[in-house]
Amino acid sequence: MKRIVLAILIFALSAGVTADEGMWTFDNIPKAEIAKRYGVQLTDQWLSRVQKSVVRLETGCTASFVSVEGLVLTNHHCVAECLADNSSAERDLIANGYVAARLEDELRCQGAQASVLMSTENVTDRVVKAIGDVEPAEATAVRNKVLTTLEANCEQASKQAGTPLACESVTLYQGGQYWLYKYKRYEDVRFVGHGNDGIFALAVSRSDDNVNPVATQLVIDELIKANKDFDVIVMPNRNHGFAADPYMIRRTWDYFVRNLMGATPPDGYLLKAATP
Repeated sequence: MKRIVLAILIFALSAGVTADEGMWTFDNIPKAEIAKRYGVQLTDQWLSRVQKSVVRLETGCTASFVSVEGLVLTNHHCVAECLADNSSAERDLIANGYVAARLEDELRCQGAQASVLMSTENVTDRVVKAIGDVEPAEATAVRNKVLTTLEANCEQASKQAGTPLACESVTLYQGGQYWLYKYKRYEDVRFVGHGNDGIFALAVSRSDDNVNPVATQLVIDELIKANKDFDVIVMPNRNHGFAADPYMIRRTWDYFVRNLMGATPPDGYLLKAATP
């Protein structure tokens, strides 16, 4: 896979996904507790596959692989610059949409990069050892120098091994741990398509504590002005994390099955919340 190709699905959720197990780095996922509470065995192989299925677009967005050919799915705003760069006065890709019917029709996103996290390495001991006897006033400078050296050595070693990686130092737990995150970086990023009609589904909580529900109403107003079809789900008495609600999960799955697969989802399939 030499290139990354981008596709867009417009699916707007005014909700963040939350997990009652908390947020965990891949090296510290509580597999035993998850197995005990939910009966799910998370193997290292499965976690590695999930890790490599996520793409970091260096514009500040994320995406997900949806094919072995390098096709990834992301949000519309993440490729707005690419669309603008490939547009002209006669061809407005943002307003009119674009779909590449052939490989040679894919549009190059100049300057774009996409990164996939391949592995991580705990370098805490080396950093702590380097700053152990350093005066507090000099500790930050010494630590930064050590991390920069570790990044450079990591990248040099990967090149010598024939698998060039971009190595980045990551500080966790407010300086409690230091890691090297090793990314495979793609610089041939191309755009496949998006439709100006889009697939619009909006979900809003009336008690959202993070995104004001009025924001969703503003989006709805613009869709009406543009004469677009859309669906709206209102979830009463939920906060911002209602995307993990069993009903919301089922409706999301149904929407993808109906609009991406062109199939009919099971009628009224019931998802039950996990019992602690």
